[in-house]
Order: sequence, then C-alpha cells, then structure tokens
Amino acid sequence: MQTKALREWALLGSSQLRPDHQKLLASIDEALACPVSGEVIVRSGDESGRIFAAGRQIAWVSASRAKRTLGDHLAERGVARSDLRQVFEECRKSGTNFAEAIVEWGLLDRPTLREALLKHISTSFLEILRWPSLRLLVVPSTRVYRGTLTFALTEILAATAGHDPSKPSHSRSIENGTTGAATALPTITKEMQVNLDLQLKELKDIKGYKASGIMSFTGELLAADSVDGSIDLNLVGATFNDIFRSSHEVCEKIGMQACTEEMIHTPKGYVLMRCSGKNARAHVHLICILTDDGNQALARLNIDRITKKVTEVIA
Repeated sequence: MQTKALREWALLGSSQLRPDHQKLLASIDEALACPVSGEVIVRSGDESGRIFAAGRQIAWVSASRAKRTLGDHLAERGVARSDLRQVFEECRKSGTNFAEAIVEWGLLDRPTLREALLKHISTSFLEILRWPSLRLLVVPSTRVYRGTLTFALTEILAATAGHDPSKPSHSRSIENGTTGAATALPTITKEMQVNLDLQLKELKDIKGYKASGIMSFTGELLAADSVDGSIDLNLVGATFNDIFRSSHEVCEKIGMQACTEEMIHTPKGYVLMRCSGKNARAHVHLICILTDDGNQALARLNIDRITKKVTEVIA
C-alpha cells in the first residue's frame, strides 16, 4: 500500500525513488502523525540527517555536509552575517525560535523568510535522498515547536520534484556560521576527529562500559564508540540529546540555570550525559552508557575531564 507521502511524490512526477526512499517517505508519514511532534533520524555511512515534524507539518530538515546553510540563503536575501550571529546568540540564551527572531528583529519579512526556509529545507531533503542505503528511526516526541513557519510535505516534495536524487551533489563540511538548527561549531578537521576518537578511548577501560559519544548540542554526532552491537549512537544519540536539552530548558524555567549533567538509570544500566556549558567556547554534549554494575563514579569523573578536553580541541 502506498503511503500518503509516496502518493504525493508520484503525483508530482518523480520516478527516481529507490526502495529506501519509499521507506523514508513512510517514516515521514509516521512522524507527521505523532500527536505533538516526531522526528525521523536518517543515517547513511558517516552522514546523518534529521527531519522534524510538528503539528502535522515539516518544521525542519538538516543534513550533515549540506552544500549550503540557512545562513547562506538569508545572506543572499540581504541579511548581514553579523546580524545573524547576534540573533543566534540571543536565541541561544533566550530559547527564542531563530526564524521568528529574524522577523521580530526586522531583518526579513515573513514571506521572504519563508521562501528562504523552504529553499534550505528542500535542499537538505534532496541531499538526504542522494545518500545510499538509508537507515531510519522514527522517534515520537512531546517537544513543542515554538515556531509558526512550517511547511506541508507537498511543498517540500514540489520543491524537489524537478531534481534527480540519483545525481550526487557537491557537498562541503558545515561552515562556521548560523543555521536554523543553531549549529555553531567549526568544521571538524581530520586532526580534530582523531583527537575526539582518542578521548573516547579513555572511557573503554571503565568497568561496565558499553558505548560513548560526543555530540554537538543540536545532536550531530561528532565521534562515537560502542562495544555493544545493540547500541548504535548514530541512531539513538539524537534522542538522548533531546532529553538532555529538554532538561536544560526545564531547569532554566524554574530558575536553576541549564543543567550540566544528567543520569538515566534503568534496571539494566546507566546513561550518563555531560554538557560543556551553554556559554562554553564549544557547546558539546558527551554521553556514556554503562551496565548496571558499571563504575558510574569513575565514569562521571572521566566524562567531566574529557568534556573539558573536547572543548579545547574544538574551540
């Protein structure tokens, strides 16, 4: 049976869909049907993408190594890069939606901003379609999207229908700048990557170690390690990151400032998460997963020390 998304795509004349594209569209339908919000996490080799749905609309699409950032599209429409950085910093502190702030600051009118957002979202979606062998995970969420600039799936499919997803794009690393997903990390060089991987190796000797990872505060996985075949942080890391970010927001709302550490205890183990700090030179999150008899005290000490080292490496 065809999904609604697949029927819409067919009506728009696309004939270049692979079987995993069809599964992607079915996953998007599932996310759109979530009562509050839902997310499709996409992995393909070293690439990662996220499709966020809220109120039965598409709110955001991100793709690692996307050719252009939202900042690029906004700059083309006359917004100064310096203004984008100021808006980003304000949104990071206040939690205001980035797109809504652009309008409130008078940098763009709503129709022009909506056009730029649609261009960026559809381009990111097309980038995901170009990746081989997509691996998918749908995550229902209770996270409320604060913005009102969202899109019907038909709009995004229409914007990409004239392109052949089988043709590769010329990708580049994420640039240092402002995007709708608030990515504020510099390009991760090969030397940095090696250093990040080495930092995680320091956790592997801890009793009960199962997996660990380093993420940007938006959930992009920068480095990961696992000795448990059932734990793939490429797929579940973003979900743990969202839990951590929600704790940040709740703690701030009750006047306790953003949390820097969180622990989840289940009958079978621990999930430890550490934040470098919202105002750190590089805002990153580190996660470590242990068995129930794991040495969580030693893990917490090492995570704290490694998080500081990671900040120095990336900043």
